[in-house]
Amino acid sequence: MSFQKGRKGEDFAKEVLEGFGILCEKNTDYEKRYDYDLSCKLGRKKFTIEVKFDDKSASTGNLYIEYHNSKADKPSGVTVTKSDLWIQVLPEESGLKTVWITSVSALRDFMERVEPYKKIAFGGDNNSAGYVYTKEAILKNLFKRIDNLDKEIVVKLIKEMLNET
Repeated sequence: MSFQKGRKGEDFAKEVLEGFGILCEKNTDYEKRYDYDLSCKLGRKKFTIEVKFDDKSASTGNLYIEYHNSKADKPSGVTVTKSDLWIQVLPEESGLKTVWITSVSALRDFMERVEPYKKIAFGGDNNSAGYVYTKEAILKNLFKRIDNLDKEIVVKLIKEMLNET
């Protein structure tokens, strides 16, 4: 996955969230690039989000969650993020994009409890190790789609997820 594609996913997630009245800024601090992608504010509550754009999910039916940088041989992705929430931007066969959200703590718990469909040692641009889950298994049991919901429902959902962390 290219850095440029990842930024497009962040832009799309930011646009969707701002449509719900949630103010977000992209992380431009190079030193904190692994900590979070978006810094957001809902009322007086501040929180951060990690955004991933899985451009192969429409064709594979799977979702890839990175946990290790293979080239640098150090933890990355879900293992090191300091974000409160995790968003997956997923393309559909029709060309539309969807936005799915969960808390980082729930994602980490899920990965500890649920065996992945497969493990990849050199995914992405051959620089990441990750777990592959079928979209059906992980989306149905962990994530909530928000791009098709009303503002009140999304705001309530995000507040609930932030209380989990």
